[in-house]
Amino acid sequence: MVALEMTENAVNHHVGAIGAIVFDLSIGELGNDFYLKLDGQPLGEMLKAFSDWLDKNITVGESFSLWGNGPRFDILILTEAYEAAGLKCPYQNIALRDFQEMRENLFAKQPHNALEDAKQQARCAIEAYLKPE
Repeated sequence: MVALEMTENAVNHHVGAIGAIVFDLSIGELGNDFYLKLDGQPLGEMLKAFSDWLDKNITVGESFSLWGNGPRFDILILTEAYEAAGLKCPYQNIALRDFQEMRENLFAKQPHNALEDAKQQARCAIEAYLKPE
């Protein structure tokens, strides 16, 4: 799972930090994590560090998917950052997964419609808000 923090100039999609964690859905375990904030170093250095972390945590031949929250945000922006930095994207041949879609599908009890989406999102917000620390 990958998530980005954006700098104040989010209109231009400037990556401020990358957070990621390896997880196994089949057994419900979290694995190694990664967090690096862009603090004055070039974006390319942060992206290289993320690529190195992926290389160390993903076994060749292993079934692996890169998850993000929505297909047009984290993963797309990260991919564009690699392109802008002139670096090879390390997950070009990896299946991309959308956590937002999965979350919606988990709670869907009837065919897709806007009201059910709103209800599902409200249930997730309530659950997250009421969940004890």
